[in-house]
Amino acid sequence: MRETPIRVLIVEDNVRHAELMAEELHRMTLEDRTLRLDPIRARCGEDALEVLRREPADIVLLDYGLPDYDGIELLEEMRGIRADLPVVFVTNRTSVKIAVDAMKGGAWDYLIKDENYLETLPMILTDLIHKFRLREDNRQLRETVDLQSREINRLKTALEGKFRFRNIVAASPAMTRVLYRVERAINSTAGVLIEGETGTGKEVIARAIHLNGPRRERPFIAQNCSALPETLLESELFGVVRGAFTGADRDRKGLFEEAHGGTIFLDEIGEMPLHLQAKLLRVLQDQEIRPLGSARTRIVDVRIVAATNLDLEQATAAGRFRKDLFYRLAVLPIRMPPLRDRREDIPWLAEHFLRIYAQREGKHVRGFEPEVLALFERYEWPGNVRELENEVHRLIAFCQEGERIALGLVSERLRGFRSPYQGLVDDRSGLREILDRVEARVVADRLDLLKGNKTATAESLGINRETLYQKIAKYGIPGKAGSSASPPPPGSPNGEDEAPDRKVESPLS
Repeated sequence: MRETPIRVLIVEDNVRHAELMAEELHRMTLEDRTLRLDPIRARCGEDALEVLRREPADIVLLDYGLPDYDGIELLEEMRGIRADLPVVFVTNRTSVKIAVDAMKGGAWDYLIKDENYLETLPMILTDLIHKFRLREDNRQLRETVDLQSREINRLKTALEGKFRFRNIVAASPAMTRVLYRVERAINSTAGVLIEGETGTGKEVIARAIHLNGPRRERPFIAQNCSALPETLLESELFGVVRGAFTGADRDRKGLFEEAHGGTIFLDEIGEMPLHLQAKLLRVLQDQEIRPLGSARTRIVDVRIVAATNLDLEQATAAGRFRKDLFYRLAVLPIRMPPLRDRREDIPWLAEHFLRIYAQREGKHVRGFEPEVLALFERYEWPGNVRELENEVHRLIAFCQEGERIALGLVSERLRGFRSPYQGLVDDRSGLREILDRVEARVVADRLDLLKGNKTATAESLGINRETLYQKIAKYGIPGKAGSSASPPPPGSPNGEDEAPDRKVESPLS
């Protein structure tokens, strides 16, 4: 198979010598199936310079005695056009000084035009072509490395741009409180537990903590603890040694070793089996892991950020989650509010996702019609931010180029949505009565959503438990499983969901 042609510029005023050198190039091409030498001829220095300015040459055979140029001067002008051009200086003079001057001037080699020069020419060209190919390989390798480096930097910039702290959309008081806690988690070594419903952005916060902290240059590895069977999860996290079980034909590092020096994000930590919780506790306490089937431990330096959509306090009380592990993980708890509790963020998030997906789809979209954003703000978003993101992506795909997103494009489930607070407002009630009805419905719905957990309900509403109990009593809201609406005394068995208050911190405190 022939390679890319190598263009050889023959600068020779003697037609016979030029033909002989061109014939030698053709002969070399015929004898070597991997070689293709294409001769280009120029009879004087001006012609040679014009050729070089017009089209590239890979090698130049330059005669010293030209009618319009001294060979050394022409060599300088050629190098001015292309500094790395390989030039073989050809002369019928045996002067060593001319050869030395030519090499000093930048010639790669020289050829004395004697009775044997056509036998010497292939040897010089073969050596030069070898150097030429090495240089081309190095150039292509550099271009590939440069391209890969640019792509890596582009992806890194995009990733950091996506997760950089200041780019998290947060206009609401609920998210302001979240970012206040995130700021304090960034440079701390304490355990971080991110709680919240599915789709609220727990991994986004985990990545923000990693990418803004001292471990930003090290790996960030995420694992969903509910995505794998128990035995596979153990080997995935802690590694496995050869022969530990059928099919374990080699040692394999676990994610903790892969994340050494960086951060491991354990999503759905509440689904982790109890015996793996014990191994995880050992990592937190001693920074040690033991691969599956091994009798020896290995040291790892990893920061653990965990997340859950469950109530781990209830899981701990029920014996499904280890207390000691919970307290280790929850040194810095961060509760992600559902999207319905941060409605001020919805228009900003929608515009944020519009910019991302319009660019990704290569489509110009002028924005949202006002009634679309109004519907977005009324809708409850059970799938939270992830549902909003998917809806905006779908709308970008259906929207025509250069148009605004209209209400008719919105999913039927959104257009058919009826607020649970419809019917609470009428023309006869005063404002105080209407507000009381809405407040009663909000408190009741939140208690139901959080399965009667009054600590979590109070925190999600931004009030303390005493205020919550007052509202439950005021509106006659029934407790879960027949529990009393009044606060249970300390240590009461009815207070199984009542962990000590977690103060809702304000950015101004």
